[in-house]
Amino acid sequence: MPSAPKVVALEKEDHQRDAEFKKVMHGDSAKAAGGVAALLKKNTEAQQIAVDEYFKHFDNKTAEGETQADREARTKEYATLTRHYYNLATDLYEYGWGQCFHFCRFSPGEPFYQAIARHEHYLASQIGIKKDMKVLDVGCGVGGPAREIAKFTDAHITGLNNNDYQIDRATHYAVRDGLSGQLKFVKGDFMQMSFPDNSFDAVYAIEATVHAPKLEGVYGEIYRVLKPGGVFGVYEWLMTDNYDNDNVEHRDIRLAIEVGNGISNMVPISEGLAAMKNVGFELLHHEDLAERNDPMPWYWPIAGELGYMQSYLDFFTVVRMTHTARRILHGFAGVLETFGLAPKGTKKTADALARGADGLVAGAKKNLFTPMYLMGAMSRYLRPAVRLASAASRVQVARPAAPTFFKPASVAGLQKRTYADAPSGTKDYTVRDALNEALAEELESNPKVFVLGEEVAQYNGAYKVTKGLLDRFGEKRVIDTPITEMGFTGLAVGAALSGLHPVCEFMTFNFAMQSIDHIVNSAAKTLYMSGGIQPCNITFRGPNGFAAGVGAQHSQDYSAWYGSVPGLKVVSPWSSEDAKGLLKAAIRDPNPVIVLENELMYGKVFPMSEAAQKDDFVIPIGKAKVERAGKDLTIVTMSRCVGQSIDAAEALKKKYGVEVEVINLRSIKPLDLDAIIASIKKTRRLMTVESGFPAYGVGAEIVALAVEYGFDYLDAPPQRVTGADVPTPYAAGLEEMSFPTEALIENHAAKLLKLL
Repeated sequence: MPSAPKVVALEKEDHQRDAEFKKVMHGDSAKAAGGVAALLKKNTEAQQIAVDEYFKHFDNKTAEGETQADREARTKEYATLTRHYYNLATDLYEYGWGQCFHFCRFSPGEPFYQAIARHEHYLASQIGIKKDMKVLDVGCGVGGPAREIAKFTDAHITGLNNNDYQIDRATHYAVRDGLSGQLKFVKGDFMQMSFPDNSFDAVYAIEATVHAPKLEGVYGEIYRVLKPGGVFGVYEWLMTDNYDNDNVEHRDIRLAIEVGNGISNMVPISEGLAAMKNVGFELLHHEDLAERNDPMPWYWPIAGELGYMQSYLDFFTVVRMTHTARRILHGFAGVLETFGLAPKGTKKTADALARGADGLVAGAKKNLFTPMYLMGAMSRYLRPAVRLASAASRVQVARPAAPTFFKPASVAGLQKRTYADAPSGTKDYTVRDALNEALAEELESNPKVFVLGEEVAQYNGAYKVTKGLLDRFGEKRVIDTPITEMGFTGLAVGAALSGLHPVCEFMTFNFAMQSIDHIVNSAAKTLYMSGGIQPCNITFRGPNGFAAGVGAQHSQDYSAWYGSVPGLKVVSPWSSEDAKGLLKAAIRDPNPVIVLENELMYGKVFPMSEAAQKDDFVIPIGKAKVERAGKDLTIVTMSRCVGQSIDAAEALKKKYGVEVEVINLRSIKPLDLDAIIASIKKTRRLMTVESGFPAYGVGAEIVALAVEYGFDYLDAPPQRVTGADVPTPYAAGLEEMSFPTEALIENHAAKLLKLL
């Protein structure tokens, strides 16, 4: 697929020019009752200018003859193209569709406008918009979704739009609905927003950021204005992986969508996901909602398929989209133009919208396009300045009069594992959701359980693991603490010694260094020192080990540290089932338990078995799991490295035909030595993989025990793959070299098997 140029020169804004043009073209039509009434009030000469400026990019352009230069010309004038498109199309949109310019999913018996509202409610709920939050709507149109979400959530919403006429209409509707205290609409180019950094609690965009010349540019600006830890949700227009730019039919469909919808540069799903990660977002969820198994397709209204109509009230909306009605209405528009009753270019604009609608339907039926690729992403709580240069090299945005803002890249994308033989009843869970469910179930079942830590309550947790728990259980069970790890850890240990069951969250276990005396000398040792009289039922949990771009003081793996302390139990989950089952076991265990999670795993999706979805599901501490059976080599690993080891094992099978067994430790202390020795007996070779330092690490302990108890079963010396013996570098390239990768694991395994 042709793409926009790597360097995107942003258009210089001229608000005075745009305001004057709006005044001439639209006059006072912003206060007209409806689309047609407003349409008839346009200034003909100004409308002709808008027609010429917009269609110069598409007239006489065909899919067969399209060049990269054509696309670059459109992206160069992306703001002007979009602004004039909506100068021409807004009234027709309102006449044919309503005041919410987007598509939606449909349910049986659900009228059209109810489905539209539900689609908006769904996005608002997914990103956690609540009362009094300060929220940005990027590309707000005439404010239909903003009004609906404001009423649904009681949030304060700012709508950003580069079209003055739409801003006037949105403001008019807000006053009409009594929402002017909650809503405001401002002029601006979303590639160069005027808002200060960290301005908004949440940001959403509904089928609007597709107008950007480069998604990294608009996503980078959203990242900048979003507060750390805030969530961005978007329904994005994207071409699917089935799109083939070498196929002329496919190109014609894309071009039809672009000309009919004011788009300079459609891109594939992969580019949308990469843009999110490259600007620093952590993807919480991504999904093509168009692929849901709905009883009716999202495109049925624009296809004029009356058979899907769920209410007689929808007839007047849908019938206008049938091909017969279009021909009649467009012909009538031509007649009105001829007699000077409608401004010139009305029929041409309507024809372009119709072509766009046909392209959307064709793209959907051939699975080439989706208008509702849902992405939910969180702004990283810790925002290092690293990777500015590398980000700029990926996408360079030349601003006319202001510095470029970019955020650090992240590798925290969402990896979704599915299994062809997954039993019925399984459900996809992110690791974050599994942890949240475990906490909720234990809080529900045991009144002694409570959660405390920095921002776990009102902010829903730095990584949103505790999302919704405050609302459900109240401030006595979910407690925000000051930024003083030593203080709140001591408080939690004292509560545990008094008979309660606290769950103490650290924003990162690196910060628990401030609390080490309470964890080791008080929590771990008291049961022994009291002669078995005084238990300490406490769970310490939070992200541990390698993250991305956060430097040496936020990237250390403490598995070996805590694993060496008598009196502590230590677990390290990989999958969603691990996360739920081990956390529930930790909370129920009468001993202090360290739950070492990984920041990069929170957003990853795994299938959760039907049994694991039940509230009585626990995984026994001290039991490993064979994630992949094999006969040639045993890899023992934990946490994030489990997935990397499985990928390396699959690559080894593909290249050399060998079968590698991968054991997910789950529990670091106690260690399931029986499972390790049983596997060594079968494969006769051992390799450990971990992200911690090599000296005195978990892998070293496993190798020592394997040699001590399984020496006679080994045909080769055990090998270790670990993190580098160096404080984690800040520079991206060095950081990548400091931790195990799939390629490194594969290479060491191949050498151990004498395949290299």
